[in-house]
Amino acid sequence: SAAASGGGPFGIGTSGKDESIRPLIEVDYTSFKQDGADYPDLTRLTKKGRLPPPKATIASMGHDVRQRPVEEPKEPWVMKKFQNVKARQ
Repeated sequence: SAAASGGGPFGIGTSGKDESIRPLIEVDYTSFKQDGADYPDLTRLTKKGRLPPPKATIASMGHDVRQRPVEEPKEPWVMKKFQNVKARQ
């Protein structure tokens, strides 16, 4: 059985020197010497100019509030039986 051979139900236990977790937390095992090696060198590229703004679509023109006509304020709707009632204040 696994328990008789020194292993438990989850495998063989750790043996040997007890390692500290501090080097893992402080990133002692990682080298940051080649940080930019995974990315292409874009320093020599130059911008040619700006792209023109995108053209308006029918939907975007419908959503544009600047092109809507200004609505004149309407008189508030009141039921006929309350039209002649004076305000209390």
